[in-house]
Amino acid sequence: MRPTIEDGEPLLVDVTDTDIIDGRIYVFTIGDQVLVKRLRRLGRRLLMRADNRDLYPDEEEVPMIEPVRIIGRVRWVGRSL
Repeated sequence: MRPTIEDGEPLLVDVTDTDIIDGRIYVFTIGDQVLVKRLRRLGRRLLMRADNRDLYPDEEEVPMIEPVRIIGRVRWVGRSL
């Protein structure tokens, strides 16, 4: 999620906020994998996008083959000094 979130930065995640608002950043799982990405709904589909457009230029559909669980919405990113 660079440049928005750097590796190792702490996140404050609101676990009571699991309703998808297009373009917001969420922590979610696909099977055993934990991800932090921007999400949006398109009909019944769920799409994810990273902020690092050089490595991940396109939106991807979240595969619904594995169980998907929204953990919560990222509300704050801590910055290292």
